[in-house]
Amino acid sequence: NDFRCVFSRWAMRRALRLLTCSIPRLDRDIVRNEGSLSPELKEYARRLVTRYDEAMTRLAAKGNRSVSSADYKLLSRTISELRPAVEMYEQLEKKQNELGELKNMVVEDNSMRNLVEEDKQRLLAELREIEAHVCQAITPRDSADSNSAILEVRAGTGGEEAALFTGEMLTAYQRLATRRHWIFEELHRSESEKGGIKEASVSVVGDGVFGMLKCECGVHRVQRVPQTDAFGRVHTSTMTVAVLPQPREIELQLNPVDLKVETFRSG
Repeated sequence: NDFRCVFSRWAMRRALRLLTCSIPRLDRDIVRNEGSLSPELKEYARRLVTRYDEAMTRLAAKGNRSVSSADYKLLSRTISELRPAVEMYEQLEKKQNELGELKNMVVEDNSMRNLVEEDKQRLLAELREIEAHVCQAITPRDSADSNSAILEVRAGTGGEEAALFTGEMLTAYQRLATRRHWIFEELHRSESEKGGIKEASVSVVGDGVFGMLKCECGVHRVQRVPQTDAFGRVHTSTMTVAVLPQPREIELQLNPVDLKVETFRSG
């Protein structure tokens, strides 16, 4: 099934804020209305912490040569992916402990009681915000999100104006790559008569490129007075974007014993 996402990055971030939380195989009421996390979600987060600790322990054993080079890269990637979720969950537990200490405090003075109540409300607000971040951090990611990507742009309906719009979109992606210190390399370009782009393919190399650009896939539309119209009429033009993940390099070891070499001569 073809996956098409017409949301822009802004729309995706907006949608994530509106969603309570979306975790596979967990019920929708995992996050209660009062902001506290359910035991199921806490248990899921603890399992991630356990995986993180195990990966750190195995990685520390690299000095004992008990971890291969391939496992070392895999462990490093696992730690990098889990670290944000683990740090957010540890921050959540810290705030929960602070709130528990405040609730257990016995204060007789009215002024001090008011201060303690203000601290409780502040911590509750911080907890709700942290819990929302924890939900996003522990949401399982696509396995290819951290890969580099091949980006293809193609002019659609609109003739020359669509080609000019496609060129502007490609420039925008190039500026994004520069801003994020990605390597942006053109593989193919077909230009129109007035300097627009009919189609182009580029390689974007960097960490998390596919995860950032995959939601750009689909049809993009612009409505404006084009440079190609002498009467000042508003035109609608479209262009399409396709994003494919680049496979990661793997280490392949061939045993000479497993090779079969045959030599032939003609005549």
